[in-house]
Amino acid sequence: MSDVSDVSEDPGTVWLHYSLPRTAWFELEPAARARHEEAFRAERDASERLGGKRAGVFHVRGQSDYSEVEIWFFPTAELAFDHWSRLVTAGYTDCFEFSNQVGTADPAGPAAPEAIERTS
Repeated sequence: MSDVSDVSEDPGTVWLHYSLPRTAWFELEPAARARHEEAFRAERDASERLGGKRAGVFHVRGQSDYSEVEIWFFPTAELAFDHWSRLVTAGYTDCFEFSNQVGTADPAGPAAPEAIERTS
């Protein structure tokens, strides 16, 4: 997972991605599921090489239509859109229900956290 400790300097764009596996995901043969997982991983890796920073994947609790939220920071909204477009092309929307939210820092709001670090 990426270190996103430089987010306080210029948080750019935050991308919140909510997801829930579709029935079709569970019906995939193990080899097919592994191919999809690898394709999605390759697109996430590409996004990191292009400047995206993954803050993590979190289990959603409480009243929600989704089971996970994945949080990313991108230098621009265009890079966030490119990230999503590549996941869609890789077949992501066939496997997961989803909702995406994109936002930019409010210059009048509080500063971004000094550091967001996750250890594996």
